[in-house]
Amino acid sequence: MTDSIKAKLQPLFTESLLQVDYLNPQQDNTNNAYLVTTANEKIYVVKALKDSNINRTPFWQGLNLLFKKNITDSIHSQAAIAEFLNKLQIIAAPTVIQTDYSTNNSLQTPYVIMTKAEGQPILPGSDIAAEVTKNKDIAYQLGLFLSKVHEQQFDYFGNMSDKGVPLKEFPNALAETMRKLATNRKAQQDPEVQKLLPHYCALAREMQPPTSAGIIMLDLWPQQFLLGDNALSALIDLESYVIGPVGLELVLIELWLGPLDKFKEGYFSTGTKWPNFEADRDLYRFFLYLLYGCPDEGLTACLDSRAKFAQGDRVSSRVLMPRPRPGGYSNPSGPGF
Repeated sequence: MTDSIKAKLQPLFTESLLQVDYLNPQQDNTNNAYLVTTANEKIYVVKALKDSNINRTPFWQGLNLLFKKNITDSIHSQAAIAEFLNKLQIIAAPTVIQTDYSTNNSLQTPYVIMTKAEGQPILPGSDIAAEVTKNKDIAYQLGLFLSKVHEQQFDYFGNMSDKGVPLKEFPNALAETMRKLATNRKAQQDPEVQKLLPHYCALAREMQPPTSAGIIMLDLWPQQFLLGDNALSALIDLESYVIGPVGLELVLIELWLGPLDKFKEGYFSTGTKWPNFEADRDLYRFFLYLLYGCPDEGLTACLDSRAKFAQGDRVSSRVLMPRPRPGGYSNPSGPGF
């Protein structure tokens, strides 16, 4: 680590810094992450926004359009999200120590300082990531975790900081978000997107509004976690939490997790009601494809994925998803946004 980075980080701490290291910079598309050790041997993680233009990427555009969620809101809400998740006592989250939403600091960019969580990184495309997607114990744990997160219900959708928009307005908001995302350069050059956009915008406007919403994360991929002893030990990326239809998050889970039956067992173990999203699956997949910037695998691969939860309250006795393959929608690295 260069002395210049250490010098920029030092004013954020009252104690002298002994060591500063990059923390898996290839793993985070939004932030530069640093592992900081202070003079009294305390260890922290500093996440500093890479570029204010991150709000212009399809992912953050989509969150802003649909949920009024931008990078500033994400920094503001992380402390509350971490506290909420840690109270569940299933998968830990780092404790947020300090935040700054402005550029008026020594880093000249918004940042978050948090405690270091314990566990092994799950790097995109790695053998560990592939094993995580197939691990039945982890699938059960993740189902249990999300069922507890989803217990808190809302009658609106939006970001984590403000009173949101009534759920009756979600269909039109989703249609308008997809229409605007489809004007991005890569979407404009995707003939499948342009051909099917009118169909899915119409489908969105005609959908039944969700009856309730929950706390969801729309980039919930394996690399957002740390791995412990045959279990997920921590969720380390808290930026993209919003309040929205739970089915939207579950459709994302379908695209990368193998033992969907074990996930559902874990989900049902708390008594949380399973949402009815079967009628909206293709619509949500189309939206996620646009949100991730039209990944190279193509829209057909996303829409035609055979990975599906069993309907209603049934738990399938078989794994519905094909084995993870490099570069596909069952790839643990997720769509390459």
